Amino acid sequence: MAMEEYRLTATLLDTLGIAMCVFDAQDCSVLWNQSFLRFFPEHDGHVYAGEPYGENLRRFYRSRLPPEELVNIERYVADGVQRNRTQTRPFVFQHRGRWFRVSSVPEPGGGRLRIWISLSTAEAWQYDTRTPETVLRDLQSHDAMAMLENIGEGAVVLDADQHILAANDRFVQMYGAATKETVIGMTYAELVYGLWDETGMLEQRALYEQDLTAALLDGASFAGAPFEVPLPGPRWVRVTMNHTAGGQSYAIHADISASKQHELELRAAEKHARELANRLRLETRRLEESEQRLRTTFTQSGIPSLVALPQGGLIDVNDALCALLGYPRDDLLRLGLADVMSADAAALAGTFAQDAPAQAPRFFDTEVSFIRRDGSSGAGQFFCAPVRDAAGRCQHVVGHLLDITQRKSAEKAHARVMQTLRQEALHDGLTGLRNRRSLEAELRDLTTRAGTHGLLFIDLDGFKDVNDVAGHAAGDEVLREIAELLRQAVRSGDTVARLGGDEFVVVLHHCDAAQAMAVGAKITRILAAREFPFSGQVFHVGASIGVRIFDGASTSAEDLMRDADAACYAAKRKGRGRVERHPAS
Repeated sequence: MAMEEYRLTATLLDTLGIAMCVFDAQDCSVLWNQSFLRFFPEHDGHVYAGEPYGENLRRFYRSRLPPEELVNIERYVADGVQRNRTQTRPFVFQHRGRWFRVSSVPEPGGGRLRIWISLSTAEAWQYDTRTPETVLRDLQSHDAMAMLENIGEGAVVLDADQHILAANDRFVQMYGAATKETVIGMTYAELVYGLWDETGMLEQRALYEQDLTAALLDGASFAGAPFEVPLPGPRWVRVTMNHTAGGQSYAIHADISASKQHELELRAAEKHARELANRLRLETRRLEESEQRLRTTFTQSGIPSLVALPQGGLIDVNDALCALLGYPRDDLLRLGLADVMSADAAALAGTFAQDAPAQAPRFFDTEVSFIRRDGSSGAGQFFCAPVRDAAGRCQHVVGHLLDITQRKSAEKAHARVMQTLRQEALHDGLTGLRNRRSLEAELRDLTTRAGTHGLLFIDLDGFKDVNDVAGHAAGDEVLREIAELLRQAVRSGDTVARLGGDEFVVVLHHCDAAQAMAVGAKITRILAAREFPFSGQVFHVGASIGVRIFDGASTSAEDLMRDADAACYAAKRKGRGRVERHPAS
């Protein structure tokens, strides 16, 4: 986005009461609007174009930290800079008595556009007005506890004072507690510090003391923004916490020890790569005096490295890069950056040649895909920096490529597993329809909101004959076909669920009694006309349907299901293949 477009956007957002600030690829301020200064008055008269984001954060924390916490300010600033660079979704925080939701959007060239929207208390706390007692009672229900256990990660609910109200088995296992009862009533900080105290690992704890303080005092303040907590071992957990209007906190705890180890190794490699880049730049300046020294530093490095022209042609590579890409050195030198890496890496190197000679040296790192000689691809972290002549012009580019394929694959595999677990927790394994747990959660939600809805309880007629005569495999096929017929018989926004056996439920959103009865009659006609041939015989499966109309002032989800079931029983008693409405509708 051109600078003029940024200014127009800033003015437009001011009219909407939305704060905006733009940062460049080096995390320095570019421009901001008046709403930004109004929301964060500590910056008024102090922020300036080119100011590092870290300085901006120091003012922010000096205005919000108590004196005893100021000793941690540099760690908080470092974590804040990292949040800005890696943020992928909005998070919520409170500052000077006001709630904000902040979003960060990457810009071409590596910069960031950050936007702050002022929230009401209800918006900030997600409209959940339940008391801690209500949350605990809901969590102690059989279905809710089953869902909590099926999340696949550690899950915990805390009250307004951060005392643990409920936890699942995975959370208990993750923190090495004997039973759930032993963690109830503790604060999360007490649990973590107690775990460290029990180990007696004083040297290891001292190593991670700043990480503990940053996570438990500062990280937990930003709802929706994950923070990482070190545990003895060393082990690491990533915690994502959200709050409600009643003051409770809901947190998901994921064990990230393996990925954290990869990250620490990558950081060490990055540090080594940066040190190597600095050494190479120094050696280049002394090339006439010590060309052999430069050659040794480059070739003996264990990090895949290259030297390229700003236009992309490779002019030198080391053995580690040849091994990674699978090329002999001479073959690789016939190629360019665009032949072995994604186009954005080659374009990044080309920007160095466009710099004005007096411009300060830049250093870039970015994730890229690289292409091996056999055509396979991998994921890499690419570092590159210019080597300039005495006049400041870019002569060539030094780059380093770290292989992070294994780590990226592990992250994708973990995401797939989590998606599968969530799918299984909310859907019927045979038909793919919503299950009882998911259905009852939706009914509880609908009974708290305005609107009239229809609940159809469907019990199949004649299905037992299919199982008895053709076998259970045929019965399963009939259930799957009927599930698809029910999906087609209702609107896309309606809900179809299977309770188990031959019982189904349909929730018709925003419909009156006449519409619900008409849909029920339509379903009975569709099933009556359908034939199911198996083993040389043709089976007919019908449906008896009970209808219960309800709205936001209705009784509980359990009572609605019981009423609809009773109406369905009445339909069966009156001859099957018909629709009956419950009197309370």
